[in-house]
Amino acid sequence: MNKTIKEFYNLEAWRKANSLALSVYKLTKDFPKEELYGL
Repeated sequence: MNKTIKEFYNLEAWRKANSLALSVYKLTKDFPKEELYGL
């Protein structure tokens, strides 16, 4: 059982985390400037 990961973006965990990050960016892009780093 010697599985080699050649590309990290093939990992399901990475894909889910990336999807979550993109969703957060979409939700917060219109926040007021003062709230930009308040998360």
